[in-house]
Order: sequence, then C-alpha cells, then structure tokens
Amino acid sequence: MSPECAILSSMIFILALFSGLMGAQTADFAITGARIYTLNPRAPLVSAIAVKDGKVLAIGDKIEQHLGPATRRIDAKGSTIVPGLIDSHVHMRALGDSLEILDLRAARSPEEIAGIVRQAAGRAKPGEWIRGRSWDQTTFPSRQFPNADPLSEAAPDNPVYLTRVDGHAAWVNRKALEIADINSSTPDPPGGRILPGVLIDRAKELVSRHIPPDTPEQIERRLARAAAECARLASPACTMPESQPPTWPPTEN
Repeated sequence: MSPECAILSSMIFILALFSGLMGAQTADFAITGARIYTLNPRAPLVSAIAVKDGKVLAIGDKIEQHLGPATRRIDAKGSTIVPGLIDSHVHMRALGDSLEILDLRAARSPEEIAGIVRQAAGRAKPGEWIRGRSWDQTTFPSRQFPNADPLSEAAPDNPVYLTRVDGHAAWVNRKALEIADINSSTPDPPGGRILPGVLIDRAKELVSRHIPPDTPEQIERRLARAAAECARLASPACTMPESQPPTWPPTEN
C-alpha cells in the first residue's frame, strides 16, 4: 500500500471512530439490574434501559456507552419493567347511537329542548321512546334542574329519556315515569336520587331498563353510520356533509 493510501485509510478510520463516539448520546437516567420485557422476540428479556429527553435511548444488557457523569442511575434490584400500555379505541355502536338520538348540546333552555322534543314526537309513533343527550342545566337561565312538565307537554304519548352532558342524570317526562312506576312515594335507590323529572346516577336505571333493546337491524345501521362518520372526520377530501341534528325517528339506510 502506498503511503498516500495508508494515510487516507487511517484518516477514514479515525473519522469513523470519532463519528461513533460523537453519536453515542448520554442518557438523562438509566435503570440497570432489572427484568425488562421488551416484546422483541430477538431479545425478549434484558436488564437495562437508558432514557434521554423522555424517550428510550437504548435497551439491552450493555448500555455503558450511554452513561455519563450526569446520568442518574437506578438499580432496579431485579424488579420487573414492562412497556406502557396505550389503549386507543372507539365505541362504534355508541357513536352510531349518538348520531341517531337528539343532540341537545346547543340548547339553552328547557323550552328550547321541549320544542325539539315536540318536533320529534310529531314524527314518532305513539309509545315510541324519544331519546336525546347532552343537555346541561348550567346553560339554562335558571341554572336549575328542570321538571317533567315541559317534556310531558311536548310529548304526552311518547316516553322521553334525555341524558345530561356528563351522563350522570336523565331528564324524563311523565309517560316515562308512569312506565317505570315512579311516583312521589318511590324511594331513592342506593347510589341514586329521584327529583321531579330528573333521575340522578343509579336512579336512571329505574327508567332506562324499560327502553327496548336494540334490534339487529338497528345495530347494523348504527355501525354503518359510525363508520361513515369516522371516515368523514379522517379524510379532509371527504365530501360528506357536516353532522346535522338527527331527525326522529331515525331514517333507514
């Protein structure tokens, strides 16, 4: 090898070594002496992990190259470490159901909600349940829970069940109370409270258990609507219209 080639080779080696040393980042903290389950079939169980800026820098049995004077070191003394579990999921059936019942988020008074229920009752069959969600009495002028009267006048022949924005209360009409056999002498159930027209927490079940279960056709329709809504939200190019307040009864599609 010529002197020129030898010099060039040495320079390349030195640069590569220097690059490797510079590339070894120093961890903010490191845990050693652990039983770390990696879920990597090539190295399912290792003993150490190095972390920098809140992210895993290295994991294995040898992480010394990432340790420095400022690295905080923790001896796990054989303790077990597993990956964090992130449960990202959706309730498609519940989403589809929410797209069919009355959305009352924008309503600002019992009278406004009663008007929405009245329109729904005009399209519903006698005896058919009218359901809705997301009313909030703190947005009403009185800021008080309503009673059964507005809903009873709006839908005298249909039981009405409207859940509060947090799901901890249901506003009902007299028809729903009659079906559930709730009157002024009905005691509060354990974990619940009965107010005039409003059922708190476990008291909701006194009425909700009388709502007919979903039919297979309803479940299929709601799942399809939920899937369409997810597709609309996920794709900016989707031309589906924005969600509109649902009509009652829900249309078949």
